[in-house]
Amino acid sequence: VIVAILVSFRVSKYLPNFCFTNIVPQWNFSKWMLSRGFIGFLRAQIDTFIVSAYYPVALFGQFSLAREITIMPANEVISPAAQPLLSSFSRARSKPPEFRKQISVAMLAISLLISPICVYLFLYSEPLVSLILGDNWTESAPMMKAMTPLLFGFALGGITNSLLIALNRIKTLFWYDLISLSIIASALFASLQFDLISLIWVRSVLGFILSVSVMIYFTSYIGVTFFNGILLILSPLFLAAIASLLTILLVPSMFENGAIVNAFIYSILYVIIVFTTLKLMQSKSKSCDYLLNLSLEIVNKNISRLVQLRAR
Repeated sequence: VIVAILVSFRVSKYLPNFCFTNIVPQWNFSKWMLSRGFIGFLRAQIDTFIVSAYYPVALFGQFSLAREITIMPANEVISPAAQPLLSSFSRARSKPPEFRKQISVAMLAISLLISPICVYLFLYSEPLVSLILGDNWTESAPMMKAMTPLLFGFALGGITNSLLIALNRIKTLFWYDLISLSIIASALFASLQFDLISLIWVRSVLGFILSVSVMIYFTSYIGVTFFNGILLILSPLFLAAIASLLTILLVPSMFENGAIVNAFIYSILYVIIVFTTLKLMQSKSKSCDYLLNLSLEIVNKNISRLVQLRAR
């Protein structure tokens, strides 16, 4: 914290002053943020609490490990990438066309990043678990497969949070977390009569449906139509499925090659399909045009750096 404070003075010369001028609006914002943080934590961890209370310790250990590995891409990759969206959303809030464009680009970008991971984990959960944890943990693979819809929902949740905070709808975000917590908890308690894999599927599918539904609902307030919202969120899943199908057709022994080889082939095909789709849709979609130009700019910069390094 101290280092962050010292660095902040290097970034900005503004000296903060302690005063109570804005204490009322600040408290009105903070009280809902604190409440929402507590309820949001319960909503995210309710399945862990229930599994730990109603299932054997051995199953709970497998569940916890599978959950950590599955949700890791959302926590370690997608969430940090979504953090800068809050400031960009807030700056563009007063310009509806720009705001709508940024939201659409964010939805498409996050979906493009998380979709291939979800499809890969669904198809190759067993070889991936064997690679990371060893053959003794292969019983966790079906749990990981069942959690893939939840991973997609967690990734979308970051955009929803940023959107509602930018719109100053903290109270709405709190009530959404509370209502969704009630729905998820009720469904999980009703599913205790089934085995653990079935309970995980209930949690994952329900989380996926809630995340997609609320994302489409709130983006309608800024002019993103229902059809466009569905396309932006779900079309990358379709592209990832095509990439996996092509990989299986091109490499018949795909499931015997191992997780790393399969991931390499699958990733190359997915990138080719995505770039081709963005190029075909460039003239019809501003979001596709922006992402394509941004991707090409990043690629060109990296190529230039590599050329400079080799020249040295």
